[in-house]
Amino acid sequence: MKYLLQPGLGCILWKKVLFLLLWGVFLMVLPAHSQQLLQRQIQLKDTQGTIQYFLKELHQQNQISFSYDENVLPEKVIKLDKSNWQLKELLRVLERKTQLDFKYVHEQIIIKKTKSTKVKVSGTIRSQDDRESLPGATVFVPELNLGTIADAKGRFQLWVPPGRYTPAFSYIGHQSNQQSLDVRQNVSLDIKLPPQIDVLGEVVIQSFRDNSINDSIERLNPIQASRQVLPVTALKNMPVLAGEPDVLKSLQRLPGIQNATMGHTNFSVRGGSYDQNLILFDGIPLYNTAHSAGFFSTINPDIIQSVHFYKGNLPARFGGRLSSVVDIKSRNQRLKKLRLKGGVGLISSRLTLEGPIGKKTSFFVAGRQGYPGSITNLFDYPPSIITKSSQDFTGGYTAKFSDIFTGFNIAFNTRNQLRISGFYTQDEFSHKERFIFGHPENTYRWKSIGGAITWDHQYNHQLQSQLKLIYSDLHYQTNGLYERNSGLQQAALNLDFTYEASSQSKFKFGLATTGYYFQPTEVRQSNNVHTLILPSKQALETSIYLDHQLRLGKKWVFNYGVRVSGFYNLGAGVRDTYDDNYKLVNTTHFNTGDVIDQFYGIEPRFSAQYTLNKNNFVRFSYTRTYQYLHQISNTAISLPADTWIPADNNIKPRFADQLTLGYFYHFGKDKQYTLSSEMYYKQVHHSIDYKDNAQPFFNQHLATQIRLGQDNSYGLELMLAKSRGKLTGWISYTLSKTTRQANGINNDKVFVPHFDRRHNVSLTFSYALGKRWVIATNYAYMSGTHITVPQGQLVLNNRTYNLYSGRNSYQLPNFHQWDLNVILKSRQRKKWQGEWVFGVTNIYNQKNTSMISRNKIVPPNLTIHRPNFFSKTYLFGWVPSITYNFKF
Repeated sequence: MKYLLQPGLGCILWKKVLFLLLWGVFLMVLPAHSQQLLQRQIQLKDTQGTIQYFLKELHQQNQISFSYDENVLPEKVIKLDKSNWQLKELLRVLERKTQLDFKYVHEQIIIKKTKSTKVKVSGTIRSQDDRESLPGATVFVPELNLGTIADAKGRFQLWVPPGRYTPAFSYIGHQSNQQSLDVRQNVSLDIKLPPQIDVLGEVVIQSFRDNSINDSIERLNPIQASRQVLPVTALKNMPVLAGEPDVLKSLQRLPGIQNATMGHTNFSVRGGSYDQNLILFDGIPLYNTAHSAGFFSTINPDIIQSVHFYKGNLPARFGGRLSSVVDIKSRNQRLKKLRLKGGVGLISSRLTLEGPIGKKTSFFVAGRQGYPGSITNLFDYPPSIITKSSQDFTGGYTAKFSDIFTGFNIAFNTRNQLRISGFYTQDEFSHKERFIFGHPENTYRWKSIGGAITWDHQYNHQLQSQLKLIYSDLHYQTNGLYERNSGLQQAALNLDFTYEASSQSKFKFGLATTGYYFQPTEVRQSNNVHTLILPSKQALETSIYLDHQLRLGKKWVFNYGVRVSGFYNLGAGVRDTYDDNYKLVNTTHFNTGDVIDQFYGIEPRFSAQYTLNKNNFVRFSYTRTYQYLHQISNTAISLPADTWIPADNNIKPRFADQLTLGYFYHFGKDKQYTLSSEMYYKQVHHSIDYKDNAQPFFNQHLATQIRLGQDNSYGLELMLAKSRGKLTGWISYTLSKTTRQANGINNDKVFVPHFDRRHNVSLTFSYALGKRWVIATNYAYMSGTHITVPQGQLVLNNRTYNLYSGRNSYQLPNFHQWDLNVILKSRQRKKWQGEWVFGVTNIYNQKNTSMISRNKIVPPNLTIHRPNFFSKTYLFGWVPSITYNFKF
């Protein structure tokens, strides 16, 4: 059978085939034509103008047709860096600067507004040397004038429109890096910055060729309201007592921080007492921060990755303390091989091992053994007559300590990470109280145990969370004239969220609950005649918070939020009630689980920053904080006699209001100088202090010996810092005053606390003599502290009583001291690197008085009869040190 085409059907088929051939030729010619057009060389008359101006010039001078809606064209002026362009390259630049989309269709270029959908650029910034994350590293996108700062784990994220960008990454002590990215969808980066080859290894930022990028990066850091990120290497280089690196002593060189007894780790921030500072190690509160009665910090410097210090506007996620937060993070890195480092000094020796366990797990273990007593007993000089020194307490002096820190980091995947941290510290301290108790030996022992399990989870590109379980245990014991046992245990659960709505808006919110167990305090005299047992107590603290950071334009940055806290004393227990004369009138007993006392606090937080120009900005903040724990101490140093107690119906919670106003100015080449000035006013309500002639020890009714008052603090803080070059460091000056008023103290008159110092000048500098030699020096000059001294005696019923001056009415002589370190680094080697640190504290042997005491026995060579003979006591003269540090 034959199938014949119908008449005319063949003609129709031929027409269709011919049409398809012509259309194919057109499709092949069209791209070629568009490519020829886009590769055309363009000569612009001007390099500055609006997008509409450039489009008209391209049309008139080069006969290029554009199709667009004038309403979508931005009116801002565009600056180009040259006049000769390839059309394709020019259109790409205009796309980035205007967020417009250029597309060639039918011999014309159609312009449309880029879709508003943004994509996320995120990642982690690490050191190329050891893959350690770099917290506080800056990220800046010059095309959008947009930037951010990496968090404590070196992570960052930005929301940008699709396009081509050249983000810049920088961090102190590392070479900066700028990359080219074509961002069309969410992208995750792993940025590695090589170390800057510099003898200091700190505060060195390689400048970009474009000064505008440098200026913008400089402006990123102040956005972190009232937070200072301290370079760890700078802290290690800083000269301190006996050459033992100490992060807490180094903080005392910053403006606004005072110390009643120099050489100790305790510090006061803007007029607050010592217990008003929250010190965290991987989120674990440290209740005992000192070894050897306060002379050395419990924190091993080799395991510190970052130190963030807040003294003004505390973020809403922090609570429980009134004055400051010291947030210390341990090393969190992904090493490719095992690494060992340590150091040997006159006071202690330390060793740290860190490295990988498989592909997803890393660890570190750091141990330290201290032996300050052995060294001190080598210098047993006879006591002087008029001026006593710490050497007078040698010979029978015993001091030793040890600590172990460990951490494990498990990266299951990009969304889940688990971290386990822990520490154990212990001390033994004893001496013969020659001038107070004759020669009975007093021994103090205390230990701390802490641990935390942290789970970081990322739900999506905007929301992430952190779940943290915390445990802490502090126990102390005293043996000698009396025996004393006490302690504090804490368990906590924290849940924090971060939601980044956009690059201009970020929310942080969360909740926490903490349980406290105050171990029963047992005090017994050595002859067992007088025994006191204080009952145990239980308490629960809860909190919920919300914090919002909002950027409005290029000038304003706001941080505002609120924290709501509650505190509950739980049974079984008792509640004592006293009348206005502090006489016990009632005792109420509670069963297990009953709520004995409950308190609530609303804590608003607010800060605003306004950028005047690329070099100047001002900042204002207001903060309210609540504190429900009190530390009861009878000394100016850290001893096991210090006791933590919860707020109750007699000793109310403390709360504080603080206002700050600051001005900051960057200047010099590459903005290497920063001038800052801050004024503050702080008021503390329900501050605590002992009443006149208090008897706090062997007293079951401790509340009768304490009075509540109000503190008022105000001051001016000035600081000039240099961050780059061979010479780095700062000069700071603090003018401050703190007063306290409490009924039942100082005849109800206003007085100054022990730690108040009117003037405080500090100079801290490092100078690189070459690639191997570094000189680091500190100088401090400050007003003397205030103490209470006996002014006479009263004999009543054949008993002698001291008559004291007004509370803290006597001021000790002004303090001044010069310290020096000389650091010699070994030559660069592949496997081994070492350094020698030679130091001297108190170079010119200044005898700074730390206390004044009245001798019971008049020295026999004193010819003039003085029934009230006083002597001054100073802690240390000049103290040399030598330390060798190594790593391989």
